Amino acid sequence: MRHVIGVGIDGLIVFWVLLVGPFCWILRDGLGPDAVESQGMLAVSRWLGTFFWGPVLGGLVALRLIARWRFGA
Repeated sequence: MRHVIGVGIDGLIVFWVLLVGPFCWILRDGLGPDAVESQGMLAVSRWLGTFFWGPVLGGLVALRLIARWRFGA
């Protein structure tokens, strides 16, 4: 059971980083003719806030660390 939980959490992290992350990066400045381009820390802060991408990633990593500590795998 602990292996299934670890693999499930790892799968969610990979999904979130590889599929949702780039989507949020594209949408952070908008699409179409009204799109704006942000740079530097403003771009990163907008990206982390898009669809709460950053807090969800932090929660998933924390959940993985707790599962590793709790189940030892």
